[in-house]
Amino acid sequence: MDYIAEVNGSTLVGHYTSRHRSFDGLLVATRRRVFRRNPDNSVNLNLPSITLDIHHVELVRSGTEEAQP
Repeated sequence: MDYIAEVNGSTLVGHYTSRHRSFDGLLVATRRRVFRRNPDNSVNLNLPSITLDIHHVELVRSGTEEAQP
């Protein structure tokens, strides 16, 4: 994904996801990296500005919805 991250001072970024895992049948990207983009729109892969590693996902159903098999 390419977008402007307002939380980072309206910086142009490239957002990469990887290491997809299934949690109760839902596929989740467990690794996310956000890199600043250069003026020519290429991505500077040398230093990620945001990193996120997900180790566990717990799915919680709403009490008003019936569980689907």
